[in-house]
Amino acid sequence: MNFVLPDFQRSRRHSNCEACKTMDIEQCQDVIYQFVLQLVHKYLPERALEEFQCLFFNYQQTDLNEETLKALFEMLFKKDRDAFHETLKRCCYILINNWATERYIDNVLKLVESFEEVNFDRPCGLLVRSRLNNWLKEFVESQDYQDLQLLVSKHKSEKKQTEESPKHWSERYTSYLLVFQYANPENPQEQQEIARTISNQLKCQFKFDLAMYIARSQLSNAPKNRFKNPTALGDSVLKLLKVIVANWDKFGYTHLAQSFLTAIPEFNFAQFKVALLKYVTFYGWMPKIQQKLEMRLSNYLDRLCKFDEDDALENSIILRTCNRTIDLITTTNGKTPSDLFVLLASQGSLLTLVITLARLILICPHARLHLEKRVAQLVQYYMDYPEEDCHWVVSFFELFNIIFTLYIDGDTQYSLLRNPNDDRPHRYRESLKNYQIFSQHRSELNYPLLLGLPTPSTLNTSIPDTEETYFDETLFREQ
Repeated sequence: MNFVLPDFQRSRRHSNCEACKTMDIEQCQDVIYQFVLQLVHKYLPERALEEFQCLFFNYQQTDLNEETLKALFEMLFKKDRDAFHETLKRCCYILINNWATERYIDNVLKLVESFEEVNFDRPCGLLVRSRLNNWLKEFVESQDYQDLQLLVSKHKSEKKQTEESPKHWSERYTSYLLVFQYANPENPQEQQEIARTISNQLKCQFKFDLAMYIARSQLSNAPKNRFKNPTALGDSVLKLLKVIVANWDKFGYTHLAQSFLTAIPEFNFAQFKVALLKYVTFYGWMPKIQQKLEMRLSNYLDRLCKFDEDDALENSIILRTCNRTIDLITTTNGKTPSDLFVLLASQGSLLTLVITLARLILICPHARLHLEKRVAQLVQYYMDYPEEDCHWVVSFFELFNIIFTLYIDGDTQYSLLRNPNDDRPHRYRESLKNYQIFSQHRSELNYPLLLGLPTPSTLNTSIPDTEETYFDETLFREQ
């Protein structure tokens, strides 16, 4: 049974509550958290959502929330708006985390959307109710509520995937934007957990969709348009994927990273900076771009921690140096793209730019979180632009997604193998059109056999040594 006490009756009821008089803000928060935890563990989501709304939206007493309402009154009475926002946010994430785990996705969406249904102009006779109304409105207008919306955007898109209305291009990179939530130690633990979980789910889904698209789109009897392209790069993406695999295999980036790590243990910091400069700039760049990158990075590294150059090399120094190198290549202030990023990306070096970032992660995996923050900041900077005005940077994000899926996050090995059905003379073998991308799960699960693709034993595994193995920016203009 739900009822609203008259203003004077509720005020007198709370003012006579000895427990509330001695309850500090942390105790009030604990009472509310325990109440919400009780809701998710003992009641169906529909009842839990109703109780949540009675407490926070309507300031309404029910059979379950009497003590919790007293705690909320004390928080309102003490005018602690920040504590209220923190409490409300954490309660939302307690509900979302538990409901998402149990796959109550509709209730997660209803919870977030219900904030927009609150009538902030409703008359409030009691001062604390008016204060609650104002604080709710401020919460809905805050970054905290935008974070909630971002968190459930994955489920919204799944629910509305049959609708014709297009998504904003930045929504394709939600897995990176969520880094601001799960990497912020000031956020509630529940928020960090659910943000990290959803980010990983989005990455895994893209990895699976890309692997299936690569495998099935190469089947000779595959119907056109049957398999959805998970990228935004159009029909040329398969050719681009072959270029990526050919480049990675041709230059042996994984082996280079292993050789680099083997060589540096006895280096001091000054020697490491010299080696890092060669490692970043030596392979893959066009000569003019390579010179500009080498000059910028050399000057930057030379000034970095000048007084520590004779120090023995430690993991913390490697991490700090790789993080600063990532900053130089992406964004140095966390708000606007760096001059070097614009220079490299605008001169047709997108593929080498992304591969360079991936190679930094190969030698320093702990820099991954910092890199994802920088990528998310770039997405935030450009998201106000329409896609047609920043097509080149969208291509950068797509390449970043693809390369990190193929070579950093993946448990699948990709190879470029010659089509056994190609019986043309040897002089034609250098064309990428004669090759297929073969994917093999590292646990030796034979996906190609399951999908009816040729097996490695029937394919020529040589890598084509042609100009096609170098990235051409026009690939993006063939859509």
